[in-house]
Amino acid sequence: MRGGILISVHQQEGVGRARIQALHPIAEISNCCRIWLVTPNNNLVGQTFYKAVGFQKVAVYPGAVARSRKLKPDIPMFDEQGVAINDEIDFELRLSRD
Repeated sequence: MRGGILISVHQQEGVGRARIQALHPIAEISNCCRIWLVTPNNNLVGQTFYKAVGFQKVAVYPGAVARSRKLKPDIPMFDEQGVAINDEIDFELRLSRD
């Protein structure tokens, strides 16, 4: 099963949590054992959210965003706060398999 993009326009309203929870039955029906996502190093709000809903950081890929820019050249070098966008971070949520 391939996923999509979760973009938060309004935070702290439960929309992101509800979307993650809605993935559980879909993933289980598809015989998936995990929900997996990738986020850049500068997405601190997202990383905090993912941890809060049960995801664990499983890998960091230093410099991976440079490769992503080859496919998406519009990815900026720095975010609005001046943080360099360099690394990709994998998070996963293991699903119980009874």
